[in-house]
Amino acid sequence: MIDGKTIRSFRRKRGLSLADLAERSKLSVSYLSEIERGIKQPSLDTLEKLAAALNISVQGFFTEKDSSSVLTLGDKIVMLRQEKKMSQAQLAERAGISTTYLCQIERGNVTPSLDTLKTL
Repeated sequence: MIDGKTIRSFRRKRGLSLADLAERSKLSVSYLSEIERGIKQPSLDTLEKLAAALNISVQGFFTEKDSSSVLTLGDKIVMLRQEKKMSQAQLAERAGISTTYLCQIERGNVTPSLDTLKTL
């Protein structure tokens, strides 16, 4: 299940109003409001529209109840990078992103867009 507060948090961090997000995602303000308040659950299609409008991956909307026992996206990227014996600088260059941005992704401080994840 998606917690509407997560979507609201992403929207506010980007300085967007409901109307701004509605315009970017081609969804109605009232529908977005209902999602954020937990009244409605968005479909996968809606999540994809919201992710694109907020420039994040769809995975960024899902929260884990017990994050201590679950590998984060950043942990998985570090493990894969180390398996391939690549430095952060090498992977960042290969993906066309800055080393600083990759470091932030690996630490879990930012959620990359789907396009960035595909290049990683």
